[in-house]
Amino acid sequence: MIRKVKFFLAHILMPCTVGVFIGSAVERWLDYRNHPGLYEISSAPWYTQILFNGLITLGILLLEQILFLLFRRWDSHSDRDKP
Repeated sequence: MIRKVKFFLAHILMPCTVGVFIGSAVERWLDYRNHPGLYEISSAPWYTQILFNGLITLGILLLEQILFLLFRRWDSHSDRDKP
């Protein structure tokens, strides 16, 4: 069970998290390129939301990495307990 969770975290969830961030950043950039007038109204630069999303993504990736390391440690301890 722990090996399945480790596989899910490392091979599915982490790359999907990065993919969602890249997709949202590209979408924001394309929207800015196609409608620059909408972003001139705001006092913040157009890329502020991308930076904010990047920080959130880094936090989520850090949490996923911590969980992966915890599950890896639990898995190595469970291997020692087997006869």
